[in-house]
Amino acid sequence: MTQAKVKQELEQRIALAKSGKDVLTALRLGKNDAARFLRFGHARLAAEDFDGAEAAGRIATTIAPDTAAGWQLLGVAQARARRSSAAIASFAKVTALAPDSVASWLHLAEAQLSVLDFKAAAASLEQAIKRDPKASTPEGLRAQMLVVEILSAHSGD
Repeated sequence: MTQAKVKQELEQRIALAKSGKDVLTALRLGKNDAARFLRFGHARLAAEDFDGAEAAGRIATTIAPDTAAGWQLLGVAQARARRSSAAIASFAKVTALAPDSVASWLHLAEAQLSVLDFKAAAASLEQAIKRDPKASTPEGLRAQMLVVEILSAHSGD
């Protein structure tokens, strides 16, 4: 199958998934198809098509529900589309599937902050920092910077 044909097929499936009419087709897809939807979803994110990325993430998580990458894609798409509650649920699933992922804990904390759930965000940031205490990754550094920002903002309280 040519790359153009694969892209066309994925776009058709995503359009059907957006309409809510493609559940049975998505359930019949194989595990290898999940990776195709992940790639397509990341391309949709890059094109700032957050609905398309979310649809691809939903299909990927339907095909392979125990794959953290699908839930991560879904959460990022939801967060960028400002669907914070949905993003929190997706990122919580990622942290359950990949508890050592600093990025996952950071994404969860950022989504929690977007709904002003400071207590939950603090707990998520603590988990991110626990996994990267020296801030040796960009995500670990961002987690520590967020803590500093939060503490600075509330230092006069």
